[in-house]
Amino acid sequence: MFKRKTLPKHFVLPRGLHCHVQAKGWMDESLVKDWLNSVWSKVGRLLRRRNLLVWDSFRAHLSDHVKRVLKNSCTDVAVIPGGMTSLLQPLDVGVNKPFKDNLRQYWNKWMLDGNHTFTPAGRIRKPDLHQICQWILDSWNSISPDTIKRSFLKCCITNTLWYTIRHSLGRNGRV
Repeated sequence: MFKRKTLPKHFVLPRGLHCHVQAKGWMDESLVKDWLNSVWSKVGRLLRRRNLLVWDSFRAHLSDHVKRVLKNSCTDVAVIPGGMTSLLQPLDVGVNKPFKDNLRQYWNKWMLDGNHTFTPAGRIRKPDLHQICQWILDSWNSISPDTIKRSFLKCCITNTLWYTIRHSLGRNGRV
């Protein structure tokens, strides 16, 4: 997500990215709905089985509409309590830091290589949106699947645990 009102005309998003703009740069319920419809829904269709979505207690994640969409997409939800994201969210535990480190390396290389231009006032122009998107994609692709798996294991999120919990629940959703 980029903090802006619109994408530039003729903007071509690098393949493999899902991009949106929002004037304040904030995730909101409409963007959560869009992500569920355009990204998460593909996970269920691809695997053709129930899925587990682990996310924090952000208000937009907990709206009635979002809950209905998830229920209809055969998704079980695990909500991480407030203040516990840094301990229980796999991306926070083991993925975000190497991702941001990789992204910072691309930025530093761009700055040091002098691949930038200047404004008439002599300030460095920001890299164009396509360049930033490419850095994001390359940074993500440099994260190994094993790193992601280890992050889930460190948070004690496994298919075995999920299966055990799901099958120990009665019809009313209680143990």
